[in-house]
This record gives sequence, structure tokens and C-alpha cells, in this order.
Amino acid sequence: MQTISNSGIYLPRTNPTFLLAHCEPKSVKQGFTDPNWLSAMQQEYEAIMKNYTWYLVPLPPDRKPIGCKWVFRVK
Repeated sequence: MQTISNSGIYLPRTNPTFLLAHCEPKSVKQGFTDPNWLSAMQQEYEAIMKNYTWYLVPLPPDRKPIGCKWVFRVK
């Protein structure tokens, strides 16, 4: 069987990280400082609310809420 490497053809390996123009923020706080990320987050939030993907319900009286590492507030 003839393969590309048997034919002496070697293609250079490309690293996909070199193709990225922008890096993702490491935290929500960093995302809020970038207008593009802020806009994307607002659009995502609006789509979630419009499509009724999730909604808040009251907590049963015999339950306590769990904590959260991040506090996310949309303007």
C-alpha cells in the first residue's frame, strides 16, 4: 500500500492555537472588560430568557440554597 509518507511527502504540522486571533477570558470579570465578550454574553442571556431555557423558581421551605463561586450580574 502506498501512503503519503512512503511517497516522501510530509506535510508540516500546524498548531490550531496559532490560528486563534483572540483569547478567551479567564474569568467573567475579564469578559466584562472586553466590549465584544460583554455583547456576546448579553446576547446569550437574552436568547436564554427569550427561549425559556431556564427560569427561577421558589426554593422549597425545607431546603437551603447552595453557594456559588461567581456572582454574575447583567446590566
